[in-house]
Amino acid sequence: MITASLGLPMWLDFIVEYVTGFAFGLFIFQSLFMKNMMGGTYRENVRRTFLPEFISMNAMMAGMGSLMSFLMMGRTCVRWTRWSSCFGASCLSE
Repeated sequence: MITASLGLPMWLDFIVEYVTGFAFGLFIFQSLFMKNMMGGTYRENVRRTFLPEFISMNAMMAGMGSLMSFLMMGRTCVRWTRWSSCFGASCLSE
């Protein structure tokens, strides 16, 4: 929503969303919250959880990116912040 309010293009919005989601998932959810389960130090957990977070984030963004491209194809929606209205319109028109 921040990049859309700044008027940045969708491809840059996608990149910012990926990097932010990856960093938050790696440094907060995977490394910090899983520290008691995995043992070791925070730094070790960052190293150990990099690949699982990388794979899950790529899978999630691939699915979201293709779905958003499909939903926004041929529509007048130019920002992802309006995805719900695009989705609603596509559901109602089908």
